[in-house]
Amino acid sequence: MYGYVRPVKGELLVREYEEFRSVYCGLCHTLKHRYGFAARFILNYDFTFLAMLLSPEGETVCRELRRCAVSPIRKKVCRAICGELELAADISVILAYYRIKDALSDNGFFRTIPIRPAAWCVSLMRKRAIKYRPEYDRYVYGYLKELNTLEKENCDSIDKVADCFAKCLSVAASEAGTGPRERVISQILYHLGRVIYILDAYDDLQEDLKAGRYNAVSTRYFADGIIDDDEKEQLRSTIFDSLTIILADFELLGKNTYTTIITNIIRLGLPQTVEAVLDGTYEPAKRREIR
Repeated sequence: MYGYVRPVKGELLVREYEEFRSVYCGLCHTLKHRYGFAARFILNYDFTFLAMLLSPEGETVCRELRRCAVSPIRKKVCRAICGELELAADISVILAYYRIKDALSDNGFFRTIPIRPAAWCVSLMRKRAIKYRPEYDRYVYGYLKELNTLEKENCDSIDKVADCFAKCLSVAASEAGTGPRERVISQILYHLGRVIYILDAYDDLQEDLKAGRYNAVSTRYFADGIIDDDEKEQLRSTIFDSLTIILADFELLGKNTYTTIITNIIRLGLPQTVEAVLDGTYEPAKRREIR
């Protein structure tokens, strides 16, 4: 879906990388268990991060050996299916549905023919996800409807449009039932959603300009398609403001099994991704790298 939220592998201990991979693989198996084999194609790093963040403090993590669809001969260590992975899987499906629905509405019929089978498949998954998370789907529908209205009005406030998507992630904290940690996690997810939205808009900038589609970044900063250094610095500054808040809020939480990995993502992975996107050197991670 997005895949911006990932660690810097070279800065992780081998044990930490194995932990991260076990959650990633566990989410893959959870998607398959709840929604079928095809759901594995919406697997990404962002919701692996979500599952780690939602893991309770002091939790004893259960792992198991499972065969991997990519490498079926040798079994892989993965986190056993649990509440955090189920929530991450459900949210993955719901947001994937609305993302592909948005792609269908933004493009003409013939351009969307290749993705229509996938859209149909994800719509079936979403019907099941609604049974698990009816309140979450209702909130997301409302926030994205508000976002769609702003886009139609050609809103030039990047904060307003990013706010709508950010709320889609922040409300996941209440779904997780994280108790006293809920408010802090909600704030982390809000600013993470804000960062993801802005990065995605910048990443799609040239494509949207060429197609004549609304893009929050181009409307606010680069309406003429020319990237000014001062304007790019403004964009970088607003993104790093959110990253600073994410880090400050995360430090308020107690430690869990994945604290060092999450710290790597926040301190190193996200800033590295931001710079790569803004410099035009960002490349989506290949799934085989994590296997």
